[in-house]
Amino acid sequence: MRHYSDIQSLQRVFDLLDLVGSSHRALTLREISTESGIPRSSTYRFLRNLEIRGYLRCDSDGRYHLGLKFIALQQKGEENFELKNITRPHLEELNRVSGETVHLGVRFRNRVLYVDSIESSQLIRMIAQVGSTIGVYCTALGKVLMMDSDPNEITEILATDPMTELTEFTITDPETFIEKLGQVRKQGFALDDRESSLDSRCVGAPIRDREGRIIGALSVSGPLNRMTGAYLKSTVVPILLKVTKEISEALGYDEAQLSHKMKSKTKKRRDSV
Repeated sequence: MRHYSDIQSLQRVFDLLDLVGSSHRALTLREISTESGIPRSSTYRFLRNLEIRGYLRCDSDGRYHLGLKFIALQQKGEENFELKNITRPHLEELNRVSGETVHLGVRFRNRVLYVDSIESSQLIRMIAQVGSTIGVYCTALGKVLMMDSDPNEITEILATDPMTELTEFTITDPETFIEKLGQVRKQGFALDDRESSLDSRCVGAPIRDREGRIIGALSVSGPLNRMTGAYLKSTVVPILLKVTKEISEALGYDEAQLSHKMKSKTKKRRDSV
């Protein structure tokens, strides 16, 4: 009974958000209760909780609007959708050349969120559900999404999501993970070698925007017998680095120009000392 009650409450919350969001004007508590058919006391309780969490805002006239948190999530969703559209042709090329399952991932609430995926046509293949999340510590996507973060930020993020041992090869120590990211930065890509699943390997590389910030990553995943070291080196890594470079450049990223800017800033700081 409790499970049913929780689901019913969740449905009502979504109904209220949909009602407020789709209305051409801000609504009062009475209007929301009447239009939703939810008792006024329950409506107030739901609205108050949504307001506290920033999903709704109540103005001085007692009318409800979508809150900043909801708007921020909407904007984030639009950014991810745009990134998905830009990367899709490259994802198709990556899938065609590698013959394996490919993914587009972004950071979401300190985890990896799978935004897009194209599965391998092989009978035995890797699958990750679009919309699902996984920890940053045990995936190639997570490593490249975190590679530019400073050690303090990394430590804080890992503290919010337990480093569960998924296989005997999973990194479960924050210091080891931070050391591994140093290697990832040097080579420009990350490897998940049986860290999230004993029967698979995965390689990931970052996507950067015009400011050089990592806003997403692509990965190639497959079973061990196909994702051999030789195949990774000869085929998978080269095509992965090629397409992520093309996407980054399409987003305005210019590695040489940013490098020159960084050197100029460093020189100015030294001259001012």
